[in-house]
Amino acid sequence: MNRNQINWPAWIVTQSKHGMAMVFGSPGTGKTAIAGVASEMFGMDGLNVLKLGQMMPEDICGPPLKSHVTFGGTKHECVRYIKNEQMLKLKHGKYLTLVDECNHATRATQAAAQEEIFNQQPENGYIIGIANPPEIATDGYEFSAPVVNRMCILEWETDLSSWQEGMATNEFPEPNIPVLPDDWTDLIPKWKFLVGEFSKEGGAEFFVESETFPKKAEDWSKPWCSHRSWYNAAVNLAAAESVGANESTTTKILTGFVGEGAASVFMHWHKSIGLPTSSDFYNRPEETAHKLPRRFDTAVACVKGVLCYAKQKIDEAGSDYDANQSWEKGLDFAEIAFKHNREVISASVGSFIKLKPASHKPAPRSSELWDSVSEVRKEVMQGA
Repeated sequence: MNRNQINWPAWIVTQSKHGMAMVFGSPGTGKTAIAGVASEMFGMDGLNVLKLGQMMPEDICGPPLKSHVTFGGTKHECVRYIKNEQMLKLKHGKYLTLVDECNHATRATQAAAQEEIFNQQPENGYIIGIANPPEIATDGYEFSAPVVNRMCILEWETDLSSWQEGMATNEFPEPNIPVLPDDWTDLIPKWKFLVGEFSKEGGAEFFVESETFPKKAEDWSKPWCSHRSWYNAAVNLAAAESVGANESTTTKILTGFVGEGAASVFMHWHKSIGLPTSSDFYNRPEETAHKLPRRFDTAVACVKGVLCYAKQKIDEAGSDYDANQSWEKGLDFAEIAFKHNREVISASVGSFIKLKPASHKPAPRSSELWDSVSEVRKEVMQGA
């Protein structure tokens, strides 16, 4: 599998539905075309394109229609707003909605979009915003700070090697787009806990109780720290871990929500506290398992991270042998971690067992962990 993570931040944030991915990229670099591929990979019914720069506030809120409402038996005349087809698709349909020309929208249209689009994720679909950089946009406007605070500001990266391959072979390779696993939200408690600890220990200046709104006008359209942006960042850090995002991808997501300074300090603090990564737990359990957090929900989230990593290694394996060995390594972690946190591993071991490749018949294992599991799980372990 291609591990190139170009534009992963945009697709991770889009699927998490916590903050809207706002991607700036030069014209003609494939943003719309790749969004069409993403809509298929996400199981959507199609791509729904909104040209925000060509819309008026009433196009978003809907034109008024005379109606009635009854209170206490008395009928009153009122106005009801009728949504257009594209907004109905966004709100209720199973579509990936591409909000194009976002920074062409006037402030009045931005204000309408703030609540109707940027701040309300659809139940069945996804939203991603795209635009040309303000300095080259045909008729660009800077975003207001409240709009930015609902977004993850990202730069579109061109996959030049894939473009070159397509030009040479007349067949462009499918872009590498991560799809979040169904249980990715299990990792959220871990990252919420870490962000909370950071606010107390390593990053108090980014969580001041006084006004945190950017003071300089040139910073109003850049990511800035608020309780909302940190919450959205924590959720998206969980989503990133669930698909094995690397440090660069993770940092881009965090920067898109809270700004470069805050993201840099958090990443440095995260390294300094010595909490092993999912990769470290999986590959070096003898050295790292004793570092599982004492707090139950956070420890469970860490183990879920190892589970996601093990699944990723099994899925990426190039042979049955490699898949089997990847599964066995997950069990190695479970056995060793059980010595340090029986309660958490007992609650999680069944998920590790379920990852077993169908054709694999594992050798019997002998440890305290396997003495404690149910007979049904033992049968699975024995390949029955």
